[in-house]
Amino acid sequence: MNSSRLAMDQHGTLWFSSVAAEDASQDALYACAAFSAASGQMILVADEHGNLEMVDQMPPDASSDVLSLPTEYRVGNRVYLNFSDEEPQVSMAPVEQFVSRHELTVLKGHDVRLYCIFGGNPQPEVRWWRGNRVDVHEMKKEQHGRVLVLEGVAEEDAGSYYCQASSSVGQGDPRQFNVYIEAAPEFVVEPEVINLPEGETAVFSCEARGEPQPVITWTRNGEPLETHDTTLVFDNLDFSMKASVACNASNVHGYVYKGVFLNVLSLPPEWVTEPDSVTVLEGDAATLECEAYGSPDPNMTWARLEGEEQVSIHYEDPRYDMREGKLVIKSVDHITAGRYVCTATNKFASLESEAEVVARAKTEVKVGVSSQRVKAGDHVSLTCLVGVSPHLQAAVTWFRDDVELDFKDDNYNLGRSDNAANDPNDNDIDSGGDDDNNDGSGGRQQKEVWVLEVMEVHGRDSGVYTCQAETLLDHATDNLILTVEDVPNAPQINMAQCGEREALLEWSSQGDNNAPLQGYVVQYVTQFHSDDWKDADNKIPTSTPSYSVELSPGLNYTFRVLAFNRVGMSDPSEHTDECASPGLPPDHGPENVTVTPGGPGTLLVSWQPMRREEHNGPDFHYKVFWRPVNESDNDGEEEEQDATYPEAASYELRRDGDEREEEGWHTRIIDDWERSDLRLDGLPPYTEYQVKVEARNAYGAAPPLETVPTYFSGADVPQVAPKDLKALDIDSTDVVLMWRLVRPDAVRGPLLGYKVEYWMQPDDDDDDDNGKGIVEEVLVNGPQRRAELRGLQPDTQYRAHVRVVNVHFTGPPSVLLPFTTAEGESGPVVNLRVKQLDENSLLVDWEPPTQPYGVVKGYRVQYTVLNEAGEEEEGHTHQYGDQLLPDVTMIKIPGLDEGASYRVSVAAKNGAGWGEGSSVDVELQLLEPQVPAVPMFIWVQLPEDGQAKKAQGQDRDADGDVDKDDAMNKNMIIGDTDGDGDVDNDDVLDTDNDGDIDERDIEVADINNDGVVDEKDVAAADRDGDGDVDIADIGDEDGDGDFDGDDVILADKDNDGDIDAQDDNGENILLEDRDQDGDVDKDDVTDINFDGIIDEEDFNAADVDGDGDVDQDDIKAADKDGDGDIDAADVSDLNGDGVVDGDDLAVTDRDGDGDVDARDYQLRRTFLADINGDGRIDARDVLDTDNDGDIDAQDRDIADINNDGNVDENDVIAGDRDGDGDIDAADIGDEDGDGDIDGFDVIAADEDGDGDIDAGDDDEENTLLEDRDNDGDFDRDDVRDMDGDGDVDIEDLAAADIDDDGDVDMDDIRAADKDGDGDVDGADVTDLNGDGRVDGTDIEVDDRDGDGDIDAKDFIFQDTLLADTDGDGDVDNDDVLDIDGDGDVDEADFRAADIDDDGDVDMDDVREGDKNGDNKVDAFDVEDVDGDGLIDEDDLEVVDRDADGDIDNKDFRFRNTFLADTNGDGKVDIDDVLDIDGDGDIDDKDIDVADIDNDGDVDIDDVRAGDRDYDGDIDVADIGDEDGDGDVDGDDVIAADEDKDGDIDAADDDGKNMLLFDADGDNDIDRNDLRDIDGDGKIDERDFKMADVDGDGDVDGDDVKAADRDGDGDIDAADIIDIDGDGDVDGYDLLAADKDNDGDVDSSDIRNIHVFLKDTDGDGDIDSDDVLDTDHDGDIDEEDFAVADVDNDGDVDEEDVKAGDRDGDGDIDFKDIGDIDGDGDIDGDDVEMADKDGDGDIDAADEGRGISIRISWTPAFDDQTGADFYVQSRRNGSQVWRNSSVQSEDLQHIISGIDPRHAYEVRMVARDGPYETPSHIIVIPPSQGDGEVLAGEVDGDYTAYDSDVNEVLAGEVDGDYTAYDSDVNATAGGKNMEEPTAVAKKEDLNPILWTWFIIAIMVAVTMICVIFFSMWVYSQRLARVSELRKALYKGYEAAEPEPIKREVDLEAAKPDEAVEDEMSANFQRK
Repeated sequence: MNSSRLAMDQHGTLWFSSVAAEDASQDALYACAAFSAASGQMILVADEHGNLEMVDQMPPDASSDVLSLPTEYRVGNRVYLNFSDEEPQVSMAPVEQFVSRHELTVLKGHDVRLYCIFGGNPQPEVRWWRGNRVDVHEMKKEQHGRVLVLEGVAEEDAGSYYCQASSSVGQGDPRQFNVYIEAAPEFVVEPEVINLPEGETAVFSCEARGEPQPVITWTRNGEPLETHDTTLVFDNLDFSMKASVACNASNVHGYVYKGVFLNVLSLPPEWVTEPDSVTVLEGDAATLECEAYGSPDPNMTWARLEGEEQVSIHYEDPRYDMREGKLVIKSVDHITAGRYVCTATNKFASLESEAEVVARAKTEVKVGVSSQRVKAGDHVSLTCLVGVSPHLQAAVTWFRDDVELDFKDDNYNLGRSDNAANDPNDNDIDSGGDDDNNDGSGGRQQKEVWVLEVMEVHGRDSGVYTCQAETLLDHATDNLILTVEDVPNAPQINMAQCGEREALLEWSSQGDNNAPLQGYVVQYVTQFHSDDWKDADNKIPTSTPSYSVELSPGLNYTFRVLAFNRVGMSDPSEHTDECASPGLPPDHGPENVTVTPGGPGTLLVSWQPMRREEHNGPDFHYKVFWRPVNESDNDGEEEEQDATYPEAASYELRRDGDEREEEGWHTRIIDDWERSDLRLDGLPPYTEYQVKVEARNAYGAAPPLETVPTYFSGADVPQVAPKDLKALDIDSTDVVLMWRLVRPDAVRGPLLGYKVEYWMQPDDDDDDDNGKGIVEEVLVNGPQRRAELRGLQPDTQYRAHVRVVNVHFTGPPSVLLPFTTAEGESGPVVNLRVKQLDENSLLVDWEPPTQPYGVVKGYRVQYTVLNEAGEEEEGHTHQYGDQLLPDVTMIKIPGLDEGASYRVSVAAKNGAGWGEGSSVDVELQLLEPQVPAVPMFIWVQLPEDGQAKKAQGQDRDADGDVDKDDAMNKNMIIGDTDGDGDVDNDDVLDTDNDGDIDERDIEVADINNDGVVDEKDVAAADRDGDGDVDIADIGDEDGDGDFDGDDVILADKDNDGDIDAQDDNGENILLEDRDQDGDVDKDDVTDINFDGIIDEEDFNAADVDGDGDVDQDDIKAADKDGDGDIDAADVSDLNGDGVVDGDDLAVTDRDGDGDVDARDYQLRRTFLADINGDGRIDARDVLDTDNDGDIDAQDRDIADINNDGNVDENDVIAGDRDGDGDIDAADIGDEDGDGDIDGFDVIAADEDGDGDIDAGDDDEENTLLEDRDNDGDFDRDDVRDMDGDGDVDIEDLAAADIDDDGDVDMDDIRAADKDGDGDVDGADVTDLNGDGRVDGTDIEVDDRDGDGDIDAKDFIFQDTLLADTDGDGDVDNDDVLDIDGDGDVDEADFRAADIDDDGDVDMDDVREGDKNGDNKVDAFDVEDVDGDGLIDEDDLEVVDRDADGDIDNKDFRFRNTFLADTNGDGKVDIDDVLDIDGDGDIDDKDIDVADIDNDGDVDIDDVRAGDRDYDGDIDVADIGDEDGDGDVDGDDVIAADEDKDGDIDAADDDGKNMLLFDADGDNDIDRNDLRDIDGDGKIDERDFKMADVDGDGDVDGDDVKAADRDGDGDIDAADIIDIDGDGDVDGYDLLAADKDNDGDVDSSDIRNIHVFLKDTDGDGDIDSDDVLDTDHDGDIDEEDFAVADVDNDGDVDEEDVKAGDRDGDGDIDFKDIGDIDGDGDIDGDDVEMADKDGDGDIDAADEGRGISIRISWTPAFDDQTGADFYVQSRRNGSQVWRNSSVQSEDLQHIISGIDPRHAYEVRMVARDGPYETPSHIIVIPPSQGDGEVLAGEVDGDYTAYDSDVNEVLAGEVDGDYTAYDSDVNATAGGKNMEEPTAVAKKEDLNPILWTWFIIAIMVAVTMICVIFFSMWVYSQRLARVSELRKALYKGYEAAEPEPIKREVDLEAAKPDEAVEDEMSANFQRK
């Protein structure tokens, strides 16, 4: 926010000096951001375009274009700035907003900011100055001068500063700031280390400065000294005075400190620096350094060696200079060169060191010439003579103008020449001989010649060339000048001035490159030829560096200048900017303009593009004009632009004021001058247009055309399809179609006619026409609106549509019209066959007609006795049963006369009636019994009661799901569906059921065809006046079996825009003169109640006026529309069942308001209540209870129940049995037995005439619980069918267990017997659910509101968790229900109702849980996911654990699970991971938690690593609240592995739930270690018995060993789990843990913890050795044997497992048995009680969920079928067959009581006299889901699956698999049942499937072999490892563990890496 009006003070407050309009928050808001000094910085640098880019570090030339921003910050609150409506303030004098404090003290070197923020309008300017009135211009300022920044303050910055704000409307008072500078101490003089010999004086100096002045403090060896001087002196040093000395200078801002040493020395000389030999040039100085260390300081002397003699050097010798141990030879020559000796001497010793000084001759350089001139392009050689000492190596190089040449450039070459002797410059260099002497004088020089070659010179090569030779000691140079003549440099244009007709250029020369200029050339280009430079003048003299160029109109010029000399032409200068000459309008428009039709409604305009030179100015473009010839003027309307043109988005629609554009022209501007055409789309077809094309530029248009030609647009496809296509006069072969004609203007061309297309509808076709068959066409010419289709096939579905056709195109099709031709008489059945089964029965078989000409609705089989002549005997024709179903094509006719002849005929029936029959004659003969062939049969699972497949439902509101709203709108067409109070497009539903809401649905909803959806559409069709249009208003008009939008369209028969009586076509007609005899009587009554028969109920419903007969008066009583009948137009669907029937007609005017409506239906079962809602009961609330059509004295007498002479509240009290505040059918039954409940029943109900209806009036009706068997008690034998499902099952027992104690006894009667008559009946329990009867549903209602009684309110809220239950308009504590079902409303219920956990119960809790928006939390919002029968907090708190998008019972089951086989696929993998962290999805974090062993994948090893209770999963029984946060979640799983070894085992145990350990620390286990492990508060014998694990009579270490599974020396929660499910691990769990009673608790007990019976000893069979301690009493006794003997046969064997193994896993465990006795656990008692039907097994039949299988015999005509059959069945794996009765009358038998969870073996046995033949055994698989129906077919040979059998799964049995039972024997001849001799037909096997089957078997066998081999190898390896481990441990003693290191700083501490014991098993495994 870089605005001068904004400023921010030092506290972060943002100040506006004056608020402007742009400051208001519109699409932005204000927010502050804070960051710390620790956050990083990102540096943004602006490039040349102003774009910011990030760099790594601050650039050295940082400017205002560089931003440094923090990379980490925190943003504060967002603030909106809004303006009021007040007038803005125009001006305001400066006003102080924020200024810094008056006094500021700053530390030296810090920055200080002085704030002077003033507001005002206009913006005040702030001026700063110091105390001397001098402005502080050079100081930094921020925030537009409001902040003065003093950077790095020093003493001179102290003083007074002033600021003053001023503007044009005034100025503010000056503000003064006094700045004081203080500083922390800093050393001026620091003490230094002193090294002195004994006897010297040591002086330490320490000076410091600061503000305030620092205080000096000295310490010696850490002890403070009593001095604050700046010096510290130590005199007459001796060795004992060595010390550490420190100086401290401090003030209030800090201190500086330095410590040094005082060293007292006594040493002989030691070399610090010995002299080194040096080599120098002759005449140069040489320096020899020599330094020694000693105490006292050694004396340093120098000497020169002459031979072996040392000649001392004295200070007076002028050739030398000696100082501080150095010897300087001022000028080295052959005399002073040589060897020198340095000597160091003190009182202890003397040292010498020698060095040599060598002299060398100086280097010399000489170039060949001093100057040279050449031309560009020449080859040049430059020589350089170098003289250098032979002892040195010279490096030669060349420079041009002091820049070293780059010899990598191929244009340069440097080389050494051997021709040095002939060099003429040789005399200039001394070439004396070399010096071979040893005096080090250096000798003379040798010569070298170096040549520089320039291959091709140019002007840039001119300059001063320097040759340089460099040695290690010196360097020498010499110069020459090289001049190169070249073309001139490019001139520089200094000015380009553009006029209207000329341009003036001025330039200057940039150098002639050593050759005089001869002239200039001026060139130009235009915008049209930017690369074609042309000469304006090429001979401009050098004396005139300017030129004037003449310009042409409308062109843009660019110029450049070139120079030339005798060498050539220079490069061009930089070109100028464009010079634009004034333009003119184009001289003419484009030529060759043509216009042709380009397609339907299209014109193609083309022209010849104009050359650029003809444009005459910028912005050249074409403008295309067109208009209809007959179109009137636009009156200045804005020109249109067709969005269909791709280029339209870039065109600018322009006006130039031309009057022609106001005459209806449409225009299009073409900016591309090279374009030559334009397509005009979207024009009306066949329309005459004027078209012209103009050329325009920025200066105007070309001259217009004198005349504008005209053209015609092309024809187009008709826009509109014919509407209202209908089929009339449909018969079996012909149909007449009619439609509404299309408007002439919509034809869009000359009308040719209408084309009808029709075709047969394919069988698999839906609503689209992609699968058309052969399409037939009929064309009617001209404006015809009907067509007749002939030659159609009867009873065939057709589809048709019609199109309008013009001379070129065919229009779109109309809405598809489906129609079906009428049915015709069916053809005969085919392949009718009759076969004699025995002496008096026939088998009849046939196939459906090949030409049914309709839908076959059934068959009729008749058989007639024939006389000897073969003629039918009159009166001897019999019909087999009733009409057969259409799927029955084989029957058995029994009971025929032996030896008689019969004619059997079969006919099919369709909608046209009975068709032609087929017949066969047969004579019954005497047959000898024969062995039957293998029988064939079909089996079908019959649906359970109430298991009919529910309609899936449709997404009516198209919101993507099928929910409650869709159910509410199931039969709705239009109404206020969104509840916003009006009817509009938002209320439209998916009425065509195509999955979306589209135009078709809107058309359906627009009932009155006015183009909008509103309340008028509802009014047009709302027959029942309920405010919507639904199934009660419109029926199934199209007869397709459903109710949808098609019915709405068809309902308006007269097309007048409403649905009324005129549209009635007889649907839903309840009563009319059907027999057309002129009157209405009983003969006209139909099946009004749709129960399939016409009976007394229909006559009663038809008797509308209740006079006892059916006549014309009944029609008059209900015929509202006066059409002479009673139909849907007269009677509404009052009961909302979707049909208008007798139930609706039977409703009378109960409230006496003169009409029959939905309110009367609601009151049909009410006798007295507060009807008018005035809050009291009086005579105005009396209803017509005697149904005589009025409310009279008789009705009032009925309402006066207590017979006190008036109607009041006491009457309600006298008869309100259910306590719901009224008297209705729930209180009164059919007391008079007349078949209905009316007012007379109210009178009859008071049997004792005492004025009330109470227990004394009870006549035992509706008795639910009583001692039915009169045995003196109430038990399970007395329970009746309480739920009305036809049997007594577990649901009835649960309903009878009123006190929920798990059994049925007298306590249940006492709990509900209100009248004390010893039973529970209608006097005790009312019809709470309003279903008209008192049953188990009513008795199961609990006291939800906790008011002490059970009434209708409790039923209403039985599935409610929280709502406004008291009706006071709010939700509070008074509305809390008994949520936990404990019988009262207590604190637990309040906590459960507090859904949002904010501490109170209010509307927020409802909002939190209300998902469907009905202002309550109930079963529509929360499912009973835990299955406890209550909607409570437990259900609400269940989350979507499996992340499948819903919350269901699976989520409840896994709510406490972290890892298991959750998807039931038999393995544990990543698909089983749950949402452990509760974030709503299954992500990497959940997978990490599930990967317990940290191996990177989720598998069964993770379960093993953490499954402490060995139940196959990881749940809260394995993991506790490890992190102590109050819940058990994924974090606890991670925390549970305390030792981080990848599993959760004993090593992670923290010792909780200790049951037995060495409590007294005496190193043994005895009675003294006993604890109260049974939780009874004392230590007694029961604790002793529990602790005696091995059962040896004492408590010792053996007991710990017997149960210490983790080997930690105790028995705790890591060893024993919560077996009894009481929530803790205690002695009872220890007692029950030894399941196998072997005296210890081991893995076998854990594996069998939930097992009742299996092969526990692993011997391969089930016997008494496998019995477990199922009653948890600590031993295996007779009670446990009784539990294990499930089938009650006296022994324990395999059959017992099969009898109770519901899930088929080979054992009986808690998955097979539930808590049957309701005692809170699952034990042996539950096993005994589970077999409720006493059939020796535990199956679904014990739960009332058994299924039935229908077996249908399908005898083969070609085989010996047998005469009858029976069925054998057994559970899969059992050896005992169960036989049915022999079926001799029918071909079917039903097997009941099948457990759907198990497979069953079934076979059929065909009989013929003494012979029996069994079929192959088929296995009926278990049902896989709710409502699943299985079926199959069994023949003599093979197995196949047929999905056509009632649309169910099918199965057969292969002919090679036959099983027989020796117990099922045979026959009269004494032979056993043998293998069948006959074989039925065998269908071909699929060879591909058979091949794959063989391959699968081979693969399976191979895999089994591999697995067994791998297990064998693994066992061998384990044995070998065990041997090795024993050998390793032999004689081994484990090392003592190191003590645990504990650190205070846990985060900083780094524990030592654990060293693993080499003898540990873990180490060996690694």
